[in-house]
Amino acid sequence: MAAQKEVMKALAFLDGEWRGPTKSLRNEGGWHRTVLAERVGAMLDGTLRVIEGRYTRRAANSVSPPSR
Repeated sequence: MAAQKEVMKALAFLDGEWRGPTKSLRNEGGWHRTVLAERVGAMLDGTLRVIEGRYTRRAANSVSPPSR
């Protein structure tokens, strides 16, 4: 297990939290805007690194696709 911990230290620069606006193009057309929060950190006594992404809410300026 010591070897796993040592290898995981190389990815420690990724640790932290990030939050910001995102947008994606829907299949029907139009942009879907959201806010994404990401968290990266070590678990299981440093033998595992987890990247967690979470959409927390819909952004106020989301554009709906045109009506058909």
